[in-house]
Amino acid sequence: MRFRKLTAFALSLIAAAAVVSGANDFKPVTAHAAKDAVVQAADEVTENVSVDAKVTAQANGTVTLGWNAAEGAKKYCVYEMTDDGKQELLATVKDGSLSCTLKNVTGGVTHIYAVVAVIDTNKDVAYNCEWFETEVEQPLYAPEFSLTAYSQSIKISWKQSYGATSYRIYSYDPATKKYTKIHTSYATTRSYTVKNLTPATSYSYVVRAVSNASGKNKLDVKIAPVQSAVTSCITPVFSSLSNEANTVNFKWKTSGDVAGYQIWAKDNDDAQGKYKKLCNVSAKKTEKTVTTELNKNYSFKLRSYKKVNGSWVYSAWSAVKSTYTGIKTPEITSAATSGPNFSISWSASDSSINGYQIWMKASGAAKYVKLCNVSPKKLTAFISENIPAKTDIKLRMRAYQKINGVWVYSPWSKVCEITTGDVPEERTIKIVLDPGHLKGGNRAGNDYDNVWYGYSEATMSLTLAKYMKTYLEGYGFEVTLTRTTDKAYDLSLEDRGLMAKGADFFLSLHSNAAGASAQAVYSYCSVDGKSNKIGRMLSAAVASTMGVPDGGVINLYSDDGKTDYYCVLRNAAKVGVSGVMVEHSYHTNAYSREWLLKDSNLKKLAAAEAKAIAQYYGMI
Repeated sequence: MRFRKLTAFALSLIAAAAVVSGANDFKPVTAHAAKDAVVQAADEVTENVSVDAKVTAQANGTVTLGWNAAEGAKKYCVYEMTDDGKQELLATVKDGSLSCTLKNVTGGVTHIYAVVAVIDTNKDVAYNCEWFETEVEQPLYAPEFSLTAYSQSIKISWKQSYGATSYRIYSYDPATKKYTKIHTSYATTRSYTVKNLTPATSYSYVVRAVSNASGKNKLDVKIAPVQSAVTSCITPVFSSLSNEANTVNFKWKTSGDVAGYQIWAKDNDDAQGKYKKLCNVSAKKTEKTVTTELNKNYSFKLRSYKKVNGSWVYSAWSAVKSTYTGIKTPEITSAATSGPNFSISWSASDSSINGYQIWMKASGAAKYVKLCNVSPKKLTAFISENIPAKTDIKLRMRAYQKINGVWVYSPWSKVCEITTGDVPEERTIKIVLDPGHLKGGNRAGNDYDNVWYGYSEATMSLTLAKYMKTYLEGYGFEVTLTRTTDKAYDLSLEDRGLMAKGADFFLSLHSNAAGASAQAVYSYCSVDGKSNKIGRMLSAAVASTMGVPDGGVINLYSDDGKTDYYCVLRNAAKVGVSGVMVEHSYHTNAYSREWLLKDSNLKKLAAAEAKAIAQYYGMI
C-alpha cells in the first residue's frame, strides 16, 4: 500500500464532485480488507487544515479508515478512486469522529481511498486543505464454513468471501496430511453435500475461496482451519412390536456396524412424561422383551450407537411406536367339529374387556379372516359359517377393550388347528314351533295371554305357527307344535322347552310389549351361541316383511350367569337343542299391532320366516 498528496487540480475535481453528489451521501462499495496494518500519512500539512490518512484491515469484506483531526473541519468525506479516474463518495462523517468502516469490500484487488476535511458546510466543499490518497491491495479471505453430518452424507455450508468468483471443497486426510479437491462451486453457491459416505465414520474438509479478478485463479491468502464431522449410525427400524400383560416384545432391522441399540419409553398417560431409557441391547441382537406396568399407554423409540474417536455417535431416532399393555391373552382350550361346523372354548381374559374375536384361516388361504365377536361373559362359541367339509383350518383369537377412546387388543392366542368333519347323511330336519302364551294361562299360571286393544298375542302366535308349519313342511322339514289350541290346558313353560328333545331347532313365537313408540324386532338366542346365525336371519326377515327396525340377536343370561333367562330356551338347552325366541315387534305399538291383526300379513310373515330357516339349513 502507498499514500500520496493530491495535486491542486485533483483537489479541485474532488471539490466539484462533492458539490454534485452531496457530501452527506453514503454509497458502499464491494471490497476486501487489507492485511492488519496502519499507514500514517506524511507530516506535511497546510496552514489551516491537516488530514493524515491511515488504513486498518480488519476482516473479510471490512476496511477501517482513520485520520487525524483537521483544524476547523466541520465533517469529513471519504472517497474511492475508481479505475476510470473518477472519485466515488463512500461516506460522510461528522466532526468528532475520526474513522469510517467500509463493509462488503472486494478482496483480491487494489483500492484507492481518500479523506478530505470540509470546513464550509454551507457549500459542502473543502477549502485550503491537504488531501491524501491511500492505496490498499486487498487480500481474499477464506470463507467461514460449517459441517452437518447425517448417516451417509455431510452437508458443507459456507458464508460469502467477498471477491470470490468460485469456491473449492477439499477433503483432508489427517493420517497423510494431504488435501484432495472434491468439488468446485460457483460464487453464488453456499453449500455442497458429500454423499455415499460410511456411517459412524469421521471425515475432514476445508473450503477455499478463489478469485480470477487478475485474469488467473488466485486462492485466499490463508487457508481456513480444517473441520471434522462424524456421520451418524444408520437409524434402526421397528419390524414389529407386541405386548402381553406387562411385557412388550420389540423386533427391529439391523443398523449394520454398530456397538448396540437403545430402547426408550414414555408414559403417554402422564402429561409431564418424558422419554426414559429402558435398556441397551447388544449389536448382535435385533429383538428384546422388556417388562412394563399393567394398563399403560406407552410410546417407544429406538436408536443405534457406536464409539468413534473416543466419543459416542448415535443414529437418528426410529419412528415412534405406541401400544397399551395389560390385556391378558385368551388361550383356546378345546375345539371340536360337528360336521362342517365346529365349537371352541377358551380361557378367560381380564374382567374389564369388551369381548373376544375369533379368526380363521382355511387351508390354502392367504390370510386370516374374522369369524365373529363374542360376549366377554362367554368362554365358548359354536361356529357355523358354511365352511366346506374336510377342510384344514387354523383358529386364533384375541381379547379387545376400548381404552381412552381407542380399541386395544391382546396378543394373539396360540394357533389351534382342526379339520372339519363330513357333511352328515341326508335326513329329515326336525323343527319344534312354540306358539307363545295361552288364553287364560297354563297350569303353571305364568304364561298368560297378552291382550291389547283387541289383539291377542296367543292367537297371533298360534295362527303364525300354523301357517309356518305348512310352509316348512313344503320345504321338507318335519314340524311339531307345542300347542295346537288357543285354550288353556295342562302344559307348563318347562314342558314346552323339553318338547324340543330330538329336534334340530326350537323356535318360540311372540310379540313384545313396552311403550307406544317401541317397534323393533329381536331374536333372543340360546346363550350357547349355536343359534345366533339363524336368529339373525329370522330377525332380518321379520323386520323386512313388517317394515320395522331390526334389533338383531340378544343372548340373555339368567341370574346364574350361565344359563338362558327365558324358561323355554333354558329347558330346550337341557335336552341339547339350541333355540330362538322371536319377538315380532311390539303389540303396544299401533302400527305393529294393526299389522299383526291382519291374517294376510301373518301369511307373508310365515312365508318369510320359513324361507329364512330353509336357507339356513341349505334346503333352497
